[in-house]
Amino acid sequence: MYRLLIILLFVSVHVEAQQDSTKSTFEWDAYAEAYYSHDFGKPANQQKVPFLYSYNRHQQLSLNLVMGRVSYTSQRFRSVVALAAGTYMDDNLQAEDAVTGQVFEASVGFKLSKHKEWWLDMGILPSHIGFESAIGADQLALTRSMMADNSPYYESGFRLSYNSSNQKWFLALLCVNGWQRSIRADEPFQPAFGHQLTYKPSNTLSINSSSFIGNDRHPTFRRMRYFHNLYGNWQLNKDCTVTAGFDIGWEQQTKGSSKMYNWYSPVLILGYQITDHHRLAMRTEYYQDIHKVIVSSPASVAFKTFGYSVNYDCKLSSSMLFRIEARSFSSVQPVFPTETGLKSNNFFMTSSISIRL
Repeated sequence: MYRLLIILLFVSVHVEAQQDSTKSTFEWDAYAEAYYSHDFGKPANQQKVPFLYSYNRHQQLSLNLVMGRVSYTSQRFRSVVALAAGTYMDDNLQAEDAVTGQVFEASVGFKLSKHKEWWLDMGILPSHIGFESAIGADQLALTRSMMADNSPYYESGFRLSYNSSNQKWFLALLCVNGWQRSIRADEPFQPAFGHQLTYKPSNTLSINSSSFIGNDRHPTFRRMRYFHNLYGNWQLNKDCTVTAGFDIGWEQQTKGSSKMYNWYSPVLILGYQITDHHRLAMRTEYYQDIHKVIVSSPASVAFKTFGYSVNYDCKLSSSMLFRIEARSFSSVQPVFPTETGLKSNNFFMTSSISIRL
């Protein structure tokens, strides 16, 4: 698939540039973020809790993400290719092959209407689920929430989208390759489907609904998964921001069964801009996955975990950001690895510095 994307990209760019050179643009950007985290539980394998897939190395100066991106846009065509490396890529794309495991994003899109904003995009796309992405500097909190780390960051397939002329409504329908998958090697094609609906009644409020319906296992062990994500962003005033989200999902217990396993996660994040260069954010969250559909925990242990964090951001320049965060988890049962065994509480500190070009 990636070969086809690259061919489509360069052929289409060449044609569009010839036809509409006065209204086409090339853009590039780059992002890098390094971090250091100390887990006071002192896990033996230098990796923090197993249900986190970002900023999860203990006592190691690490690169979470180094990414370079090139994009091209014209009136009827758009494309983007982004390659990346870092611990985020290692942990989130470990099931991909050597090539797609370095692809952060790669897609081409075609405008289907001359006067309306109908677009068809195909390739490896950012996930339509959730309000958090891998680009740390764009998020209120330094680390990602439990709900973000345990739902897709990316997807591959087709996206049909529409933006209303007044920019208040956005609608997307998707056919994708699975739950955070670029490819499905040695398996029959099993399309999964989803939607995204965003409503922005004003410049200070947006509400989003997203879904996923499909099977993420081999057809022999087929289990249908139904998932919904709801979140809202509210700018209370020029300094205060509130983000609230809720994930809920169901999956068949066995192939063909009418009985379902269930998991859910709420999160609330408050951001306060102290000055132009200083910001605070606080987060509270909960994740329950009793039957371990999404989150792995020790045998016979139901995953029910509360999380709390507070972080401080300092903008060093227009392109550099320093952050430090304190984060704690509290579980109903012991699930956190430490040097002396499993415990029900976990606390760690993380600092990061990012640069964007």
